[in-house]
Parts: sequence; structure tokens; C-alpha cells
Amino acid sequence: MGHCMAQAGHRVLLVDADSQANLTRCLPAVAPTKNLTQVIDHKATLLDVMQPVGPNLWLVAADESLVVAEKGLGADLAYPLLFKKALKNLAAHIDYVLIDSPPAPIPP
Repeated sequence: MGHCMAQAGHRVLLVDADSQANLTRCLPAVAPTKNLTQVIDHKATLLDVMQPVGPNLWLVAADESLVVAEKGLGADLAYPLLFKKALKNLAAHIDYVLIDSPPAPIPP
């Protein structure tokens, strides 16, 4: 979906918020030192870690460090606002943000 939107001329940011990192793996290789964990740990912004993966298309990568970062988020009262704050300053750079979230268990 993101690729099609980018081809249509929209500036699209893909955020891989799943520690399995399937989205990250299926796109062109990006620097492993820039990833979503840095944003969660307040060491970088989305603008700092987003990397181009095509025309009008950027990725915020996931890696195995996201597992540990996610565990710490559960205790953080600001967790529900994490993405709201992180996305706040992107409007001048990005038209759409697509977030690949981790799978959730289906209740019985």
C-alpha cells in the first residue's frame, strides 16, 4: 500500500513497530544503527531515523532491540502518547504514515 501511495506522488513513511521486523526485511537494506528503538528510548526522532527505501518512500526500521524497548513501554505512563508526540513534526516532510504493528492474540 505504501509503495502504491509513493508511486502516486505522496510522501510516505513506513514505521516497522513489530519486533519480528518483517517489513524492514522485505524492503531495501537500511543502516541497522537507525531504528524505532532509538525513538522509544528518546535518543532520536522519527526524522533522525527514517531512511529512504524508494522514491517518496521512507522506513523507520525495527530490529531485535525493539523487544526489550516494548517491555519498558508497558510501565511508562506516556506510552499511549509515544506515537502522537513522535509524529507531531512530520507534516512538513510526510503526507502519510503507515505503521506495521505487532500481531495481537485473538481472544478465544
